Amino acid sequence: MRGLYPINHTVVVRNDALDANPDLASDLFNAFAAAKRVYVDHLAAGRVEGADPVHVRVMELTGDPLPYGIEPNL
Repeated sequence: MRGLYPINHTVVVRNDALDANPDLASDLFNAFAAAKRVYVDHLAAGRVEGADPVHVRVMELTGDPLPYGIEPNL
C-alpha cells in the first residue's frame, strides 16, 4: 500500500554525527518540515485517502494538525 503517513516521533542524532556535520540538525528539521508540508497540503486539498478524521478536524480548526514544538502541543 502506498500513501502519505505522517510520522510523529522523536528523532535522536548522535553528538559525533552533529560534530562531523554541523548542518545536520537543521537539514533534518528542514527535510521533515518539507515532508510535513506535503502532507498538510494534501490533507487541506482532500487528497489523503483514509485520512485520520482527527487530523482533518484539527486541520479545519487550526490549519496544522501536527504542530511542531512544545508550546503548540500543550
